[in-house]
Amino acid sequence: MERVYIYRTEQNKTRLHEKSYSGHTYKCVKTTCAHSVTEVMIQIAFQEGPNINIIWDRKEVNPTQLYMFMHHKKSLRKSSHWILDLKQDSLSLTFPFHGITGGYDLLVCGLKPLSAETTGLPYYQVYGSASEKDTSSRNTMTIHLKRSPPEQYFQSEQNGDFDVEKDHMPPSHYTLFGLPVRDSIHVIRVHQELPPAYFLYVHKGSNGSRFKFPNIFIPASDYHVTVYESEAQKGGSSDRGISCYSTAKVSNVLHFRAYMTKNEVNELFVKSCNFVQKQQDSRFVKIAHFYRDKLPAYFDFIFEKNCGIMPTYYKTISGDKASTIHLNIKGIFFNTLVKGKKNKKPKISCHGTKRLHIPAPFFFEGVNIYFADFYCHYTAHKVTLIFAVKGTKDDKFCSARLKMVGLFKNPFLYINPEGNVFVRSGVRVEVFYADEIDVQSLMHELGGNNVFLTDVRPLYRPRDIVISKPKRDDCKICNLKARSKVI
Repeated sequence: MERVYIYRTEQNKTRLHEKSYSGHTYKCVKTTCAHSVTEVMIQIAFQEGPNINIIWDRKEVNPTQLYMFMHHKKSLRKSSHWILDLKQDSLSLTFPFHGITGGYDLLVCGLKPLSAETTGLPYYQVYGSASEKDTSSRNTMTIHLKRSPPEQYFQSEQNGDFDVEKDHMPPSHYTLFGLPVRDSIHVIRVHQELPPAYFLYVHKGSNGSRFKFPNIFIPASDYHVTVYESEAQKGGSSDRGISCYSTAKVSNVLHFRAYMTKNEVNELFVKSCNFVQKQQDSRFVKIAHFYRDKLPAYFDFIFEKNCGIMPTYYKTISGDKASTIHLNIKGIFFNTLVKGKKNKKPKISCHGTKRLHIPAPFFFEGVNIYFADFYCHYTAHKVTLIFAVKGTKDDKFCSARLKMVGLFKNPFLYINPEGNVFVRSGVRVEVFYADEIDVQSLMHELGGNNVFLTDVRPLYRPRDIVISKPKRDDCKICNLKARSKVI
């Protein structure tokens, strides 16, 4: 017979009473104490197997629901989930392991309900937890709920059965898609790194392959999402406040950093402006060309196989990992850096041995300019500007997410009414031009003295050239406040 014992410590009295509930017996014991309520212990006795005592401090956490997750050490597919409603006087559980719990680990979490959709399915934030391992080594265990659950349970690296992906809508709303559409339940667990938080959602597979998270994700925080495709266990326990799900498949962990919103983009913009103002050699210098350094094979492809057209490609993670433009818009990178008193282009390059020069005024025709990023890798800081053709989908995408700056006046790169282009020398300004370029036609139109190729000395061997890499997370100059709190 299963029994649930509820012990509550209060002041000045000891009472013992016994009631019947659904054919089972439970006891509530109230003992003497010189202070107010401090803790509640719920003891769940298995029909066969170990007893599990779960204790939590009412001053720290006071859950109305508990989440219990038991999984096999070698396979998340051999796992079960329980969501227990603690508003009732007692609960009776039947675990589907038939007393064979050896080799399973247990996670217990206190849950705070979040707003739910009209489906009535539960959405929770985890705000207290405890865990136990090696359940086969003893018959009983006592575990205390703490402020946050163990991270390893929320971002397992085991190989999964399927992939899930995310979709983003500004400012910081996310939808999960790629869920299997079956008559099953999806238990979705989310670990938020900054600030530390954990969430649990239940979604019906028959409701479709997409799940919109009801809460806003924190910009610049890293997230780890795992989906368990589970079967609801039958037996009529739901009317007693118990939901039990047995895992059939588990997804690969989806890792991503939540995009910065316009507020965070503005924060980076202010940081970049403050940075250039503090530089000793911070001035505007006139430049004639934007340039692009690549290996010879790249330009051979353009002129020999692509009719002289330079194609666009998706913006990779070469700056702040929270930037919303990564893998969302296509374009072509160009450099604007000049050095020395004579404002000469660098003679060496870390991107290739061939350099294409295109007159700078060409890029300002029919575009809007957006500030997108401020970052560094080692010592040199860079600003990324997006040049988006007016009215295109990329222009609309940037308008909703980035900070627009003026063509004729901005802190980094502008053109004057006479058609001269000036760039700020105190920071490296890179341009991401969101459109393909017909280089061959430009050469014919503007002449070989204006659009041309030159050789450049490589900084690295060709096989060592780095295509892209994220910014330094430990830089106090160019990181968002949310990131700098953990540096």
